[in-house]
Amino acid sequence: MTDRPLARFHEGRLQMDYGGIYEPASRFNVLMTARMFETRPGPDAARYVRDCRSALQQYDKAKAKEEAE
Repeated sequence: MTDRPLARFHEGRLQMDYGGIYEPASRFNVLMTARMFETRPGPDAARYVRDCRSALQQYDKAKAKEEAE
């Protein structure tokens, strides 16, 4: 098991880990991934939900800051 987050906000973009490679992802994709794992048991599912929520929070903060400027 790796410590790589499933989703991240990096260099101003949302990204998802697809088999060890981070690819650009839409906000909707990250949100739906979090929702999908909310109903699954186990510590990995809980970590994936945390990863997605964290990435979304960082993305939303950056967008709000960008709009405020």
